[in-house]
Amino acid sequence: MYHFLRSSESWLSLEGQQNVLLMHCERGGWPVLAFILAGLLLYRKQYSGEQKTLEMVYKQAPRQLLHLLSPLNPQPSQLRYLQYISRRDLGSDWPPLDTPLDLDCIILRVIPLFDGGRGCRPVVHIYGQDSSSTTATKSSKLLFSTSKTKKRARHYQQEECELVKIDIHCRVQGDVVLECIHLDNDLVREEMMFRVMFHTAFLRSNVLMLNRDEVDVLWGAKDQFPKEFKAEV
Repeated sequence: MYHFLRSSESWLSLEGQQNVLLMHCERGGWPVLAFILAGLLLYRKQYSGEQKTLEMVYKQAPRQLLHLLSPLNPQPSQLRYLQYISRRDLGSDWPPLDTPLDLDCIILRVIPLFDGGRGCRPVVHIYGQDSSSTTATKSSKLLFSTSKTKKRARHYQQEECELVKIDIHCRVQGDVVLECIHLDNDLVREEMMFRVMFHTAFLRSNVLMLNRDEVDVLWGAKDQFPKEFKAEV
């Protein structure tokens, strides 16, 4: 995204010219286009405030369109990336060096209520850059997935445990997508619990602490997460 922002800024700022930038999206791409537009407005300092800017862009289309095109509310992760853009004002070293990170585990505090309100059986999928790719733009692939066995994918009830630790031990770098999924009793059917997208270069102290407002969840599923819910990556 950095290269897009930089080249767009250069094109729009050419002295003596009144250049325009025409953007469009394929069918279903409105959430991504809205995010890119908000990022460009913040990068060019035409707007300030990540949430205010993103909401302003989304208001250019019916609210129902976002619900139709995205099963999850993407705005928490989008706001995280917009905050990355806003940090450009804090120093000249932007974006920071893209350093690798070892994800040891994810810790859930005050677990969400799935499985008919009885608790959850969480499994984790990690997607990230394919370090073995020889192309300049590294493709994304599945880097880690919890084994779907009763030994690995345990069922937890909220009244029985305040904290759930899921071991990962996965090396990541750059953009990362973490999905936490509830696995049904048959160990086959899955239900999305939440998703988190982040970039390793912007993590502070190599830790990401999230509350229920900072993870992408299904529309209408927020009440399944207690107000005290925390996810630590």
